[in-house]
Amino acid sequence: MPDTLQDLSPSALITAIAASEIAYYRNFSRLPDAELYDEPNLLWLASGLPVVNTVLHAHTTEEQLGPEIERVVAYFRSRKLAFNWYVGPLSQPANIREHLPRYGVQHDEDEPGMALDLYELNEDVPLAPALVIQQVTSDELLLQWLHTWGFPVPEDYIQYFFAAYQSLYGENEPLRCFCVESAGCTLKTLSCWAIHIAWFWLKTHQRYSLPQAALRRLALVPIRADFSCRSTLRAR
Repeated sequence: MPDTLQDLSPSALITAIAASEIAYYRNFSRLPDAELYDEPNLLWLASGLPVVNTVLHAHTTEEQLGPEIERVVAYFRSRKLAFNWYVGPLSQPANIREHLPRYGVQHDEDEPGMALDLYELNEDVPLAPALVIQQVTSDELLLQWLHTWGFPVPEDYIQYFFAAYQSLYGENEPLRCFCVESAGCTLKTLSCWAIHIAWFWLKTHQRYSLPQAALRRLALVPIRADFSCRSTLRAR
């Protein structure tokens, strides 16, 4: 298959994880008021909503970085919107995280990058007897998915995310969302691009995020540091 990842070297995995993150966010460029800016130095998304506004990748010089940060901060400030700036191993310049706080973009959290060769999984491990896996196929299930995924995000932001995801889920959409329930209680939410990857993941009974790209051999999650700018709270 052309989209099967064969090279399992660390550099190849880092590249694949970064591509996975970008592919995931490109879905949101389909929102009615969204704009995806694929520029020589930056790749960034303005969703038209108070959520999912993101600088996905920077590849520039240290001399050019300051004006680029100022430009993005000014754009979102003018619209009174918060945004995230993702910094990963492929971000350039390498010391970008040292520059962002100077412009009011503060470090929020780090997320690990993980990769798993699905061919190495034991497919004979049975599912837990009371476990129910349900794909999100209605607005009601989407809200359930969002409340579990976003906990403890305030309700007004759940509604913003609902507006972002509402047109992106479904049987014929590339983004698939799942709820995992036991005894009527939602334990975990999943999102992926291929149902069979979700099935492999559930066989492992692990608690880490599902893939966000159609890489059929590997289950991947992003590796990144999140920086954010809150237009009314954090931006100086």
